[in-house]
Amino acid sequence: MKLVISRNGTITIEGNECEIRAAVGSNIGSEMSRRFFAPATCGLNAAPSWNDINAMCQDGELRKHFSLGDILRIKHRTLGGSGNTIDCRIVRICDTGMVLASIYTLKDMQFDAPEKERDAKRHEHPHSERANWGSNLYRESAIHQWLNSDKTRGEWWSAQNKWDNPPEDHEKTDGFLAGFEDDFLEALGEYECITAKPLGEDGESIRFKAKFFLPSVTELTGKANNGVMEGIRFAYADKIAKGWNWLRSPGTGVARNVYHVSTSGALGSNVAYSSLGVAPACVIGKINQSDPNGAE
Repeated sequence: MKLVISRNGTITIEGNECEIRAAVGSNIGSEMSRRFFAPATCGLNAAPSWNDINAMCQDGELRKHFSLGDILRIKHRTLGGSGNTIDCRIVRICDTGMVLASIYTLKDMQFDAPEKERDAKRHEHPHSERANWGSNLYRESAIHQWLNSDKTRGEWWSAQNKWDNPPEDHEKTDGFLAGFEDDFLEALGEYECITAKPLGEDGESIRFKAKFFLPSVTELTGKANNGVMEGIRFAYADKIAKGWNWLRSPGTGVARNVYHVSTSGALGSNVAYSSLGVAPACVIGKINQSDPNGAE
């Protein structure tokens, strides 16, 4: 077994899983003992492959092998740290699945583009805020489309309403899912995204499913957004990416502002057409999102 400390302070434990457990199992509660796994698709055969992890989920044995706070390394063709890899922390876990959240910012991009009229035949936009500054409705946002598309540049975005316009990155980058290997994609589950209702939308909250998603105000702080609990607070919420990153939570009472988290962990908001960081999360296997077990 080998302990590697990088220049940025990341601790990597390389070796056989049994050796790792023997070394850290007696002190598993401390932050320094959080374990690091690089599944075999990253070239380190000491860790289980994504096919193995998928089988653990299906057999209901995931918690026999992984714990809250563990870090898994995911290979990506174009994004991530050294060697195009994305390091994600386990922030929720049960026997059949887990939620992984990126521990650093992957790139900057617009949440959504301004919804200005593109030709004279189009109707006047009912929300001047969205027309000028973009929409804070995550379900229809450009950033949500990018995170959940495997299509190439120029193909991953499509208009979600008659005013919608493509974001700046549409012609510059492939869809996020296009960068992953097949066995990781097969292990992905779906997450029910809950957001508070932004200005102009009906109901108290909005719910829809996604493979990759941005965290919410509730998932980072445990607090409601305008009276709506947008999920359950993540464990180790203070140990995932910070750095002017978008959240999926809308600023309520307006149609243009979206919450973000700063480098200090404080919440703020900005207009949707701004370019801020992307630090997504995903589900491996299946989880019961209403069950607080496996969360902080």
